[in-house]
Order: sequence, then structure tokens, then C-alpha cells
Amino acid sequence: MKRVITAAATAALAGIWIPTVAADDLISADMVPGKFSANVALTSEYFFRGISQTDDSPAIQGGFDWAHEGTGLYLGVWGSNIDFNTGNSIEIDIYGGIGGTIDKFSWKAGGIWYAYPDDPGPLSQDYGEFTASVGYDFGLFNTGFSFFYSPDFFGESGHAEYYAFNIGIPIQMFTLNLVAGRQNIEKNDVFLLPDYWHYGASISTGVAGFTLTLGVTDTDISDTDCPELCSATVTFTVSRTF
Repeated sequence: MKRVITAAATAALAGIWIPTVAADDLISADMVPGKFSANVALTSEYFFRGISQTDDSPAIQGGFDWAHEGTGLYLGVWGSNIDFNTGNSIEIDIYGGIGGTIDKFSWKAGGIWYAYPDDPGPLSQDYGEFTASVGYDFGLFNTGFSFFYSPDFFGESGHAEYYAFNIGIPIQMFTLNLVAGRQNIEKNDVFLLPDYWHYGASISTGVAGFTLTLGVTDTDISDTDCPELCSATVTFTVSRTF
């Protein structure tokens, strides 16, 4: 078998130091409209609308976003490890839409595709949602209302609607966030859970460029219907945006 060794590898094996020279970008940031950002987070447990996605285990998460200030367009991708005890291990969300602000009023409309690449089947776990949200900053606090609609929800459980109301309250160096949401699912027997409410509260602050968040989440689903994954749980998350 023919072996190919690059000049750099040969030099490294010989103990020769070769300085690296930073190359110019093929496409510079100034040539692309809009702004890019990245985010990463480490959380003690990943909850989605009050239900654990990692079965009492931590998650590492991250994503990339692009936004154009002039048009309000945005695109992004985000991923996390998961554990549904069915063999799948990763979730990837792809989203996009348009949004804007008018004085202290904000709005956004778009869509999200939730993908599970190692979905074991037989029912597809991938699904999409249309989303719309509005918010208003009152100064002492801000509020928001969000609505999500899926024509065929997780696990082919039929159409589903989710709506949530949230309040953010700045308190000196901290921010208190409160949320209450309602999830309705057409085929509860397929989803294996009833329609339910979920509630959450968290407090966050910044430390050396990182955001630290301590939160609690809960649902009104009974222990009979959901013995472990839907009960009150405290979480801790460290995140950063670049």
C-alpha cells in the first residue's frame, strides 16, 4: 500500500518547526449581508415544554444563527443530545422566519423543523411547526405570547397546538423569567400523554461573558400518566453566545 506523507507531517516527525500563516477568508464577513452568531450551553437536564428529553441526564447544546437587521429575516440551526430510551441520541432543529420591532413592540413569524437523525421508527419522530409570537417591553418588565402549530406532531400524533405566555423581570444584576404554556395534541393515544399545562420559572445572571441560569419546571400531568419525565425538576445551565 502506497503511503503519502505531506511535507508538514514529514517536518513534524523530524522535529522541525514550521510557522503557520493565517490565510485570508475565501469569503469575508463584510461580503455577506446580515450578522452571524453562535451559541453553546451545558445544562443539567434538557426539558422541552415541561418534559425531559434526556431522562435525568445532562445535555450539551449549541447552534448557529444568521439575522439581517434591514429585512428582519433570520435563519438558524441548533442541536442537543437526547435520550428517549428508544435508541435515538440527537435532536437537530432548523428554523427561519421574519421579525421586527416597532418602538417597544416586537413580533416574529416563522417555522421550525425538528429532526431526529437516528430515529428508530416505526413512527416518524421528525415534525415541523409554524410559529408566531409578539412581545412588549414595559420597562419594569417585558411580556410575550407565542403560538406554535404542527400539522403532524411528534411520532405522527396528528395536529397539535402550543401556546405560552411569559414574563421577564430584571432585578438589578438578575433576570427573573416566568412561563406558562399549554400543549394540545390530536392523537393522545399515539403521543402517550394527555393534553397538559406546563409551568416554569428561572433566574439568570451574567458571569465573565457566560450566562448562568437556575430554573424549575413542572407540568400538571399525573404521575400515573408520566411517572418520571414530567414532574417538578430543578435545572442549572451555563451558556454563552459568540
